[in-house]
Amino acid sequence: MIRMVVAIDGNVNTGKTELFQNLKKKYPECFFAEEYTEVLQEDDLERQLTYLKQDKERINITDKDIILDRSVLSLFGYVYWLYESKKNDIRCEFYNNIVNSLVSNNLVLPNRIVYCYQDYDCILKSYEGNCKIKGTDKILVSKEYYEVQNDFYERLIEKLGKRVIQYNYVFDGCDINIFEEEKNIDTYLLLSAIQYALKLDSVDCITSINGTSSVGKSTLCRMFEKNNRKVIGEVRLVNKCNDKESVLNHQIDFYKQSVKRYLNKGNIVIDNGIFENISYTFFLAASQNYGLEFIDDYFKEIMKLYDEVYLNQIFYLYIEDEELIRRKNNDLSKIREHFESNISFRQSEKKFAELLSEKLDNNLFVLIDADKGQDEVYRECIILGNFHGIHIIDFLDVIYKNRCEIYQYYIGGKF
Repeated sequence: MIRMVVAIDGNVNTGKTELFQNLKKKYPECFFAEEYTEVLQEDDLERQLTYLKQDKERINITDKDIILDRSVLSLFGYVYWLYESKKNDIRCEFYNNIVNSLVSNNLVLPNRIVYCYQDYDCILKSYEGNCKIKGTDKILVSKEYYEVQNDFYERLIEKLGKRVIQYNYVFDGCDINIFEEEKNIDTYLLLSAIQYALKLDSVDCITSINGTSSVGKSTLCRMFEKNNRKVIGEVRLVNKCNDKESVLNHQIDFYKQSVKRYLNKGNIVIDNGIFENISYTFFLAASQNYGLEFIDDYFKEIMKLYDEVYLNQIFYLYIEDEELIRRKNNDLSKIREHFESNISFRQSEKKFAELLSEKLDNNLFVLIDADKGQDEVYRECIILGNFHGIHIIDFLDVIYKNRCEIYQYYIGGKF
């Protein structure tokens, strides 16, 4: 059975601590984690990360169902205020740390949310009565802060709907049931809602979907599109060259057309990114016996092109050959002229992808097992996706420095 992690969150002086104490009596079998210890740190990001470290310690201390007096949601709420008040925009950096902590199993997100709310006059009156006892910073009860917090939680609830338990101590007493299964919020739902609440859909971020023909890239892109991400289609530039120099020029031209897509601004998804062009170049060098000289000439040219580009999340989808062939045969919407050649170096390409997943930091290059429903694949992309970036020159440099090893993957393939 999945452990229940309940977050009691909301603005200051909305009854969170009183509810927390009452739930201790109602659910004595649960573990109760007290509110964060105050962190005195001037740097906004470092302060929030220090609170996050406390969260990891609070949650990992027990295997029991746990109830938290404030959670990462409060940390995100403060991050949102920093952004909205134009004091500091650390939304992406903090979100990235959450994702990396999830991937490394250092953090568990709440799967129940109790949102405590109250009107501004009540909050201000409570503050005036207990500010000397609690030591609450006056800015946390300013009208501006109150309104920004309301906006954040309203946006969160807009996405999570009735799964969020809304609590007002004036009307509700302690009459809430945290064990209702319909109140469960899985990681995908919560991260999707957090992204929306933080307005991360407006951040410049380019996600590329890569993988062998028929693996499901275009279908996945359409799912991103349905969820308000702009999708840029794949580049089609058929190779009809025979001699080595013409083939090289074609690969460089193909790269040039492909990388142009990364100049777009916004939160976008690219169908078939530059990784596929680079992978196919290694395949040509190996299968046509062009050698590493071909790879060197290729990189010499492409590293001059669009060096201002930054890459964000790169996903590589993979499945077994039999399933690829079945999907190809069942999909009559595309001719897929080069399916046979693409599938011939699939194992080599996967080794290449695995190398990049190890060499690149911050989960920038992630392999996704696509042998499941597209909904599951999409959900996994949302859970693993972050807003880290890498300069394209640094990305290409990692590949170039490992070109000899990568080339051997393709030499060892069966063509």
